[in-house]
Amino acid sequence: MLNRTIDPKELAKLEKEERPFSYDPTLEEWLLYWLDTFIFPVCRPSTCMNFRSYITAHICPLLGDYHLMELRPVMLQYFVRHQLEQGRLDHSGGLARKTVMEQFNVLSRALRKAVAMGYLEYDPSQAVELPEKEQHEQRTLTIQEQQRVSQAVDPTWQTSSLLPVLLGEYAGLRIGEIAGLQIGDIDLKRRRIHVQRSLNRTLPQDVDGTCRSCLHYGRTKNGRTRYVPMSDDLYNALSVYMDTMPADMRKEKAPLFITSRGNPMEPKMIRYHFNRLMKRLSIEDIHFHSLRHTFATRAMEAQMNLKVCSQILGHSSTRITADIYTHVSEFQMRKEIKKLNMEQLQQLYT
Repeated sequence: MLNRTIDPKELAKLEKEERPFSYDPTLEEWLLYWLDTFIFPVCRPSTCMNFRSYITAHICPLLGDYHLMELRPVMLQYFVRHQLEQGRLDHSGGLARKTVMEQFNVLSRALRKAVAMGYLEYDPSQAVELPEKEQHEQRTLTIQEQQRVSQAVDPTWQTSSLLPVLLGEYAGLRIGEIAGLQIGDIDLKRRRIHVQRSLNRTLPQDVDGTCRSCLHYGRTKNGRTRYVPMSDDLYNALSVYMDTMPADMRKEKAPLFITSRGNPMEPKMIRYHFNRLMKRLSIEDIHFHSLRHTFATRAMEAQMNLKVCSQILGHSSTRITADIYTHVSEFQMRKEIKKLNMEQLQQLYT
């Protein structure tokens, strides 16, 4: 006689969880179920917040009322075109290709899960023609601009709102990693920074379904911690900052950067102070993340070992570093063009 080890009631419960809908759900119903069941338990809060925003603010207003079995490639093609041409919520125009692709990838990922669970026979997103990748080079600070930015930063604790700029410029840290730094992460004796968390604003869902924005300490982008050595310029600035900080605030777990109200300085505030500085210095087309690109560019110009540079930047592989940052700067071109000096070439061939 067959020995049944799974309780029939438990089996029925599992089957219900596996197939939560006894009907053809709308795309909105499916996306919200997919988000809560398969994304929230495994993804970073910031990722979940972005996914929810894409779903509720962009995908569902256009496609949310259609049932899954009604979806056709032409509908999803329309979604892509609409977002590129007029996807901004303030009706001021279209969204960047990168943003549209992120939204489409969320939709496609959810539809693949619907196929796997038997709610769709095929994934209509696979037949959509996507826009080609835009070819443009990330602008970085020139050496002269970098010097001007550094000179504009006062590292004393009382006026330290711009000190995060130097951590992006001379250490290549991401803005969330800078916001997540604590006093104990700064090791002046060993001249290194322990990067082990990231601070970002998330949008968790309460039990009643409402969402409230809050700050969340999470892992770094690749989930790893790392030690980043300080350059002389960064070491000097951080030394001044720590020396001028009130003694009662030097607690190991305290945020390194705080607002006037004593709260952690979140990425939005860091970006605000940085943008004001760029406007004051009349430096255009530079974003805070450009500081990270600037660091990598200077490292490559100095012929830093690629593996070392990758570890400092916190990349999971050197290929990522090479693909993103090894563009040719004007400094490198001038340096290489000097090799075409006619006298030197004549010496080579005589």
